[in-house]
Amino acid sequence: MRIAYTHLVASRGQFYVEELKDIYERIGISVESLNLPSPRGIYYFETNRVDALGIRIGSYDKFNPDAIKVNVPIFDKVGIREWVLKEDLERVSKNKKNFVVSIRGDIAPKAYSKRMKIKVNHYSLDIQTALQMLKKKRADVLILTDIAVKVSGLYKILVPLNDRVLQDKLYHFIHKSKAHLLSQLEIEFRKSKKEGKFSLEVKK
Repeated sequence: MRIAYTHLVASRGQFYVEELKDIYERIGISVESLNLPSPRGIYYFETNRVDALGIRIGSYDKFNPDAIKVNVPIFDKVGIREWVLKEDLERVSKNKKNFVVSIRGDIAPKAYSKRMKIKVNHYSLDIQTALQMLKKKRADVLILTDIAVKVSGLYKILVPLNDRVLQDKLYHFIHKSKAHLLSQLEIEFRKSKKEGKFSLEVKK
């Protein structure tokens, strides 16, 4: 079973990568964990080069009908919102129109922009590239999940632009070609969740 993880999850959520490997081993499936840029992970999944996505927001299956959600939330509450540099909050709040950036391959900003009817002006390769755009005043707003901000340590320099937030949950997704594993996976995911194996750990 080839599972694609984003760089952020692979570097900051190793506890989850290991737990997922253990879950699959409990049902007799060996795992190959791949650390990929978010857009490449999505592309590989949609072209059937990987069998599963480590963790994505719950609405991903609305964008990809071949994705099957393991219906046990990894995290029950994740907020998607607009973030700005603390030093720029006053300026950006007064703007009639902001330049909005998000991360290429990240489904969360797509769901947020669609729901809030906000245009994303640019998709960056990763969070650090997007952050540099904010610092150089080439962008005003970055759409991210609160968990991404937390585990990246960006809560030290980013603040919410406003009170708008889209709530979702985070899940593991498998390709429809692996649908026969779904019931077993959901049983094992419930066990792991009940044991507290999915509690968020932030790498300092």
